[in-house]
Amino acid sequence: MKLRLEPNLLRLRLSMAEVADFIRTGRVAYTQRFGPGAASGQSLGYALEVRPDAEFRGEANGRAAPVRLLAEAGRLVVQVAAGQAQAWARGEPVDFRGQVEVGQGVVLRIIVEQDLGYQH
Repeated sequence: MKLRLEPNLLRLRLSMAEVADFIRTGRVAYTQRFGPGAASGQSLGYALEVRPDAEFRGEANGRAAPVRLLAEAGRLVVQVAAGQAQAWARGEPVDFRGQVEVGQGVVLRIIVEQDLGYQH
């Protein structure tokens, strides 16, 4: 799974094998280490996970939000509603997009997409 960060944009791109794993298990996760050992602050974990649709109700002005972000020191988790994940598994659409407010007037766009030509 590729993680791309740009100002106000977080993008996850999954290979077909990772999409299959995501659909089967409900989660794909990786940790990137930046130094020796397991010292705090020397790694970044990032994940995509499915959550029950009911957890997303009432968000995004009364509509179901397609994605949510949990961010804490050294860890980013993009969460997607089960119904959205099921549609994605059928290829409807190849990507999904959402946004979360990360500060007063600041919005982070989130894009999760299948990389149809990408092989590990």
